[in-house]
Amino acid sequence: MKNFLIIFTLFVLSACSFKSLVIPNLHFLIVSRIDKNLGLYGEQEIVVRKEIISLLKSNTDLARQIISDLENIKLNEFDSHKGYKLLRERYLVIANRVSAIMAKQIALFDDKQIKRFYEINEEKNEDIQESIDEREVKDFYKRYEFFLGDLNQKQKELVKENFEVFKVLSKQRLKNRINTQNELKEAFKIKDINEKEKAIFNIFERSSSLPMSKERSQVISLFGEIVKAMDKEQINHFNEKRVEWIGWLNYFIDYFSKTDLN
Repeated sequence: MKNFLIIFTLFVLSACSFKSLVIPNLHFLIVSRIDKNLGLYGEQEIVVRKEIISLLKSNTDLARQIISDLENIKLNEFDSHKGYKLLRERYLVIANRVSAIMAKQIALFDDKQIKRFYEINEEKNEDIQESIDEREVKDFYKRYEFFLGDLNQKQKELVKENFEVFKVLSKQRLKNRINTQNELKEAFKIKDINEKEKAIFNIFERSSSLPMSKERSQVISLFGEIVKAMDKEQINHFNEKRVEWIGWLNYFIDYFSKTDLN
């Protein structure tokens, strides 16, 4: 559930070239997305906005670490499993903070909000299942084209060979999502708010810490094979994107280090 905040932020940053427009409004965009997915009351939205601002301001050092990670990528020496491990470490720093923010507000849900929460998620589960059923091989090309540009024929064949692996992994994610929602039903029965908040946080933490599946490992290895098959045009594309990402991160650091937000 916290994943959507992180993924949404990345999509916003990657989809818009206007740093001066997006970064100063990033906390509003994130809170709006949270509200859409949870159905917060006005006073809850105010609390979440303050906590998101605090989250963004306190993670400028993490942004610097990510810049260093990007600068140190050497495509000819790239190890996809080591890269995934490092990315996961960075992700969990943010994920645990987001889990705490989410758990605090979800623990305060009244019956109306709980009902709405499950209506939203049941609809999303159906949409996800429909998406899994309808996906074609070409849909998975896009996952790599963001980093590399258009895939070459060898890379397309690699993706095609692993098409069923992608679908199994997608089904695993959906299953984990549904399991998390079912576990929350038990947490909602807890009367003490503090204990309820702890239980919800623990559910989110478990959801983020599942053992790596065989299919996940295969997809990580596949990324390594796709990197090895990069051509000159793709290398140039990646290097251009890397400069762009670092520019966004530097703008983020500058803005949230110096700006006093209320």
